[in-house]
Amino acid sequence: MAAEITTTIVKWEDIVAQVPGPRAKLNDVRIGLDLASAAVAAPISLGQGVPLALEIDAGATSRIDGFNAAGQKDADGVIGSDEAPIRFAGGSAWLKYSVQAMARATANLDAGSAAGQIQAAEQVRLCDYRRHDVDEPVALAIPRDIERPRLIALVDSVRALQPGDALAVRSAGTLQASIEVSWADVFTSEIGSLARLLRAPASIGIRIDAGVKATASISVNDEFALTFTRDDDGAAYRVFVRKAKISDARATVGVTATVQAAQPEVVAAAVSGLLDAELSKVRPLLARATSALTPAEQQSIQDVAERLGVRNLTPAALSKAIDTLEASVADKIAGAVKAKIDSGFAFEYGRIEENATLLQATLTDEALAAMHAPLVRRNLAPVLAAPNGVGIEKYLNETTVTRTRAWGFTLGIGDRKVFSKDTNRTTRSIREGTPGTSRSYAVLHAYDMTRRNWSMSLKAETPAFVPPGAPVTASSFAYGLHLLSSEQPKVFDEHQSDYCADMAVLWGVCREGQADALKAKFPSIGTKDVSWAAQMTINDEALKKDLWARLAALSAVDFAPALAAAVEWNRSVGGTIASVARRRQLYFPVWQHYLQNSAVGATGVAQFAYDHLRGDAPATARLERAGFAAVDDRLTAAGLAEKNDDTRPDIADCLRGAKNLADALASPTDERGVIEKSFQHMSRMSDQSHQVRALGVLLLDLARKSVYLPGVTRTLSFTVGKTTTVLSSNDF
Repeated sequence: MAAEITTTIVKWEDIVAQVPGPRAKLNDVRIGLDLASAAVAAPISLGQGVPLALEIDAGATSRIDGFNAAGQKDADGVIGSDEAPIRFAGGSAWLKYSVQAMARATANLDAGSAAGQIQAAEQVRLCDYRRHDVDEPVALAIPRDIERPRLIALVDSVRALQPGDALAVRSAGTLQASIEVSWADVFTSEIGSLARLLRAPASIGIRIDAGVKATASISVNDEFALTFTRDDDGAAYRVFVRKAKISDARATVGVTATVQAAQPEVVAAAVSGLLDAELSKVRPLLARATSALTPAEQQSIQDVAERLGVRNLTPAALSKAIDTLEASVADKIAGAVKAKIDSGFAFEYGRIEENATLLQATLTDEALAAMHAPLVRRNLAPVLAAPNGVGIEKYLNETTVTRTRAWGFTLGIGDRKVFSKDTNRTTRSIREGTPGTSRSYAVLHAYDMTRRNWSMSLKAETPAFVPPGAPVTASSFAYGLHLLSSEQPKVFDEHQSDYCADMAVLWGVCREGQADALKAKFPSIGTKDVSWAAQMTINDEALKKDLWARLAALSAVDFAPALAAAVEWNRSVGGTIASVARRRQLYFPVWQHYLQNSAVGATGVAQFAYDHLRGDAPATARLERAGFAAVDDRLTAAGLAEKNDDTRPDIADCLRGAKNLADALASPTDERGVIEKSFQHMSRMSDQSHQVRALGVLLLDLARKSVYLPGVTRTLSFTVGKTTTVLSSNDF
């Protein structure tokens, strides 16, 4: 038998003296917040047949708030703007009935989801919102409402909702959720831990079905609000799970992922990528006598042995090394996907403001019956599985549970969502409450030029709450930096292949002498609908312990070698230089001259380049002086100077931001927004693709001078159809 509430929570005679007289209607100016309050009439206990047992003491206070004007602010965020579960509308008024209660989970009605549910008794806030016509008398509306009390723990109370009504509960504790990401994206961001398993510097190429997903259960400790509403036509219910304003010391905002074991094909793909040979083909070779192997097969065995550091090349020794690698890969993969999802979910979650929506979904009546119990227990996983009758409208910052293109710090971006013509996006989240203060900053500068995209992302977040009264110092943040260059050509031609190889050398995916060998792992020339991305991600340890300080210590002229290396080349344009090292050498004085002389423009660069290059590179010299205006501006220093006339101020801003951040990191005082401003300054060094290319070169140069190079992950990935190939290097 379903549980029900058989008594009123508050009596009319206990509040009648507090409300306007009998002629007052709900549009009366006296109807507003804290309209009336009274002690609960009698203790209420719900324990049998409900997923959430409730105890409301007789001494508890029940409060009534009225809403009849758009400017009124609901402390629980249920009524409000377009993002709120109930949107204020003319002609309507709402009465909100709220009370504090003690809640605990009862017998496990949603089997298999005990972890993270409300186990011990905890205090919750229960709210019931009733929509009325604005001309309804107050003396009629309130008595009718309180005669029919509704509690969110009762599924029949949810069913009793009318369009415009809502039931809500606010609680602090652990919420259970789930997420899926592509294994290809995991490898893109976390391949460094696998690369370090090899014993010799070598490029790595992991080829995997882009449709193979990594699934994780997520636990988030915070303060949450669950709300049910009814669609205007009454045909469906809508559920909202929102991040609430933090007020409880138990809400630590910790994120933990529990990841399912990697599928065998994922482990096999990783091992094959590390060995640069199909594991299924290598093992049979080891079973044959060495004399029976062809020269090509013997070379394959030799190459595998070199990668694994096997000096005593016997079948037994190499087989043992492969077994060890396979076991290590499985462990590293488990750690990699957990690291990706832990950090990615925390980043996504941190960008969501208080009272903003984590999950929004529609439910049919049948789905409500099945999903009500797990939802009131803060378990979102059954809903996220999207069974029949459930429609996911929003989850985190996306509209789907399964994520694609989980690049940089995110767990996924919708197709081309990040990129507009020129995007400058700053996200700031500051939470203050009983546990202390938490802050996070994220700055994205992204640009879309038809098919080529580039971006720079910076993030900083306090991993835990800073205790009340303590300064939120810059050193208490964890940092990250991500650079991206990507393109979706209709046809992958020779020029695309050259450009990708050039990016691989620039950003250290391979050494210059390895570029041609790396091309063998690229899509074939003429392949259609290829999506490729070159990425560089730098972790907190590398940035905070070394690279921020190294960057801050530079002068503008120190950018010259990187700007020189990042000039593009095109095999069909005579005079352009294919070698990254040679471009760096020849163009360094040109960019040095440009950066040292603020009055020098494109014409001055062209003349200086001609004078400097005509001895060692006459064709390049002629191109700079006479041809820069007729070819792609990215192929010459003069063209880049003309196209990117803000390069000097952009570098100055980048250095200003780095220096301010370095000063803040050394200070024991509160950062007071310095991090955000520093990020905004530094992000200006990504206005053009040449700048992003050069910044990657510069940061890699700095990292190579330190012990933190392993904290700089560089990848080049290709997706064709359902297959993704992730290329990287263990050259640390």
